[in-house]
Order: sequence, then C-alpha cells, then structure tokens
Amino acid sequence: MKKKVTKKILLVLTGGTICSFTGRSSGEQGEILINELNVEKAKISILEYFNIDAPEYSRMHFECRQPLDTFSENMTLEKWNQLIFFFQEVKWEEYDGVIILHGTDTLAFSSSLFSILLIGVPIPVFFVSSNRPVERKADGKPMYENSNGMDNFKAAAALIDKRILPEVYVIYRNPTDGVMYLHRGAHLKQCANYSDDFYSSTMRNAEDIAANQHKNCPMPYHMLIYRLRELKNRILYLQPYVGMSYKNLPLEKYAAVYHGTYHAGTVCTERTNREQSYSEDSILYLLDQCNDLKISVWCSPCMDLKKDVNVYSSVPIMIRHDIKEKEDKGVKPLYGMTNECVYAKLLVAYNLEMEESEREDFIKEWGKYDM
Repeated sequence: MKKKVTKKILLVLTGGTICSFTGRSSGEQGEILINELNVEKAKISILEYFNIDAPEYSRMHFECRQPLDTFSENMTLEKWNQLIFFFQEVKWEEYDGVIILHGTDTLAFSSSLFSILLIGVPIPVFFVSSNRPVERKADGKPMYENSNGMDNFKAAAALIDKRILPEVYVIYRNPTDGVMYLHRGAHLKQCANYSDDFYSSTMRNAEDIAANQHKNCPMPYHMLIYRLRELKNRILYLQPYVGMSYKNLPLEKYAAVYHGTYHAGTVCTERTNREQSYSEDSILYLLDQCNDLKISVWCSPCMDLKKDVNVYSSVPIMIRHDIKEKEDKGVKPLYGMTNECVYAKLLVAYNLEMEESEREDFIKEWGKYDM
C-alpha cells in the first residue's frame, strides 16, 4: 500500500466567531450570553477537536500563526495591512495549503481582497469561519449543535488533501439546507441580514469536487501582494438610498469614488434633458464636483449599453453625462462583479503605482466572474 504523505498546512488565526467562546453579561434586562474572543484558546481547541473528529487526517501538520486578534466587524485597513505584511513573508513552497480563520461579518470583503492580491498563489488558500462558537461541553458534545465551524474546517483540510487547484476559496456549510459549499473568494457576497447563509455566483457542492493532484508552482514573485506597500483610505464608497444628498462630501480626501446602484443598475439622475435642472440629490451633481477635482466615479452593478436591450433612461445619462455645454465625463461602469470585489479592486488599484491606462484595465478585468 502506498504510504500517504504528511501534509503541512499554515493555519492563520485572525479572530471571529470561530475563535470565540461563550461568556455571560448582566444588565438591566438580565443575564445574556455573549461571544468573547480568545484566539489563543481557539488555536488549541480547534486542533484538538479536529484530531478527535477527523482521525483520518492525523498525518496533517498545522503550523499556527496569529497575526490578528479581532472580531471581523472590527476589521480596518490597518488590520488588513497587518495581514498583507504577514503574507508577504510567507514561504509558500513550505506548505500544501493555507487555512485562514476569519469572522463572517467582513468575510466577503477580505476574501475578495486576498483573491486579488494572491492571484497566482501556488497552493490553495481557504477562508474558514463559523456561524456559532465551536466550543464543546465537558462531555465533548458541541455547545451549539448548529455550529458549522468545525465542519467547515474539516472540509477545507479535505480539499487541501485532495490537492485542489491553487486559488483563494471560502468553504462554508449553509445552515438552511445543510450543504457544504465551495466559493471562489472573489465571488462571495455578504450574508443577508438575519441570515447565516452565504451565496456566490459560482458556488459548488464541496462533495462534488474531485481530486486534482496538481503540482505546486514555483515561488510566485509576480503576485500583486509583493507590489503593495500598504493600503490607504483612498476610495469613497457610496450606496444609493432615497433622500441621499451629494452636498458637502469631503471628496478632496479621495482618489476615486465607488458608487453602488439600485437593483436595476440605476441611480438618481433627476434630469433627463438640457432644459431641466438637477439638485444635490442627483448623481450628476456629484459628477460635476468630481470632474472639477479630476476624480473618477466608478459605478456597479451597471446595465451594459452594448448588450442589454432594455435599460432605463437614467442609465445612459449617468454613463455619458454629456448634458452640459461642455462634454463632461460620466460614471465608469463595471459589470459582473460583486460590490465587495469592486471595492477591493479599486482599493488595490489606487494604492499601487500604476499608469492610468494600466489601472483602468486592471479594474475592468481582474476579479470578474470568469477570473
């Protein structure tokens, strides 16, 4: 019988529910249960539970690192920079895979960011999280029977063992249907409010993933993470809502604006021809300000005027914005990407030293659903 080779996995702990334990707090409304972060304790417990639950993977060796200790709702650019600096020092050729323990609240943002920065990574990288703490009672039974954290962790280890193709992934069992889904990191969307389920356009049942037996690539010095010094807050991210005003925005602080749209790819334009005026509620008001400051306004998700045969009249107005005497620039439309991925791409693009043409190509092409 062929002897199975020991697999070495880099386990990166950043915090989140998967690294938390149940505590109690008393207040005016009585005692409540709260999740308390304890990354050091989680490192010991998770590996202990894994050895009990998955003896078939006893040959796996985990090298643990703890660059962060935070709930993911407290993720900041400074903490992302800490993770970036950490991964810039990783010796990829020493590992068969990477598992990153991360909270769910900003999971889609972090997985999108590192999907972009690690394009070309030579080994699979998995973001693993949990909907409930993974702690266990004294008898060894789970504290929360519906917690999916250890199942997600085991599924990531199994896919690394299968030698899945190198890429950045999210692995997560949706509580609603009980299916373990594999997501490409750049395609993940945030959970809906009051839901623990994650979705993406390319999600697959993890059980359908066959062994690949890929060969590790040489050290990928070309990855974007090595070109990045640090992330600075250079993107103003706006989402439309009824009553939104563009007056008095601190635009001069930013290099670009990312403006979301309503579900039909629309934003308030407030004027449809040259004779009508528009107010500070119109995106045209924002565009005038940004044109004066030479700030680009990127918009997504948008309708594609070259492909979509039925669009609203507001769409070509905001894209062309040629309704003044001089021809002004409209929004720069983007298609086929999640909001989280667009924001991450813009953040990276405007923090790298790039020529304008290179930056536009990068933003429009990298991270699309066919990446």
